[in-house]
Amino acid sequence: MLMNGFANINFTRGNFAAGIRYESYLNALQGFPEGYRGTGIGYRYATYAMDNLEVTAGNFYEQFGSGMILRAYEERQLGYDNAFDGFRLKYNPYRGVYLKTVYGKQRLFFDQGPGIVRGIDGEIVLNELSDSL
Repeated sequence: MLMNGFANINFTRGNFAAGIRYESYLNALQGFPEGYRGTGIGYRYATYAMDNLEVTAGNFYEQFGSGMILRAYEERQLGYDNAFDGFRLKYNPYRGVYLKTVYGKQRLFFDQGPGIVRGIDGEIVLNELSDSL
């Protein structure tokens, strides 16, 4: 018998949000990577957002620009999940200006990969910026 299952538990109150995802792979479905075995908490996070600043500790997904440089995402049907485990800071000093920084390790099944990922991204959206001037 093969089974994959998960449950998301999220809590939000005001500017604070937190959550966990409990995952179970008792025996993983055919075609899933061999590393998915057993059960456990595969994703947990806490986020606080105020005005133009957002801080996240724990697991998160992120993409810089179109995703060519950095992209962390989940594709559950393929068994692909490379979420970050670390810290993320998002800052929006003006309308049309977006800054992000990430620091952490990427998920490798129920463990973490060996490398540390650090990155800074800045975006300027001219259409939004011109409206705010």
